[in-house]
Amino acid sequence: MAATNGMQQFEGKGDNRKTSSQIQAAVVMCGSMNMLSPYMVSRAEEGVNSPEGSAVLDFMGGLPPSRNPSIYRQASPLTHVGKHTPPMLFIDGEDDRPRLRYIEFWEKMDEWGIAYQFVLMPNAPHPFWNMKEWFMSTVDAVDNFLKLHLGTDPQ
Repeated sequence: MAATNGMQQFEGKGDNRKTSSQIQAAVVMCGSMNMLSPYMVSRAEEGVNSPEGSAVLDFMGGLPPSRNPSIYRQASPLTHVGKHTPPMLFIDGEDDRPRLRYIEFWEKMDEWGIAYQFVLMPNAPHPFWNMKEWFMSTVDAVDNFLKLHLGTDPQ
């Protein structure tokens, strides 16, 4: 959502049309920035023939990238990053391919002069944020980032 910040084609048609959906800062925890990266394509394509399926494939409506690359491109934050993108905090667990999913995205953020920060959770797996060992570290990282970019009193 943050990468498409303010882009009219991504605004909904719900009951909150009079409320701004402008995103001022974002937190990304282990999120893919490019749904067409080799890793993501492989996960989705393997899910087609797997009895377990694939969360990526489910999220993308059941079609693998080979059958519908345009929807994967549209779902990729990398496709949309630009001057409208807010500051972002990226947090990864050390045991979950840290930094790799963000490199291209960070390069584009650098091109646009968009602020970002990266926090690595030591010895942490993919779903670290809901485990007590990393919960308070996650809360502190998010709190510090939001205070920096939103101020201590966002009102």
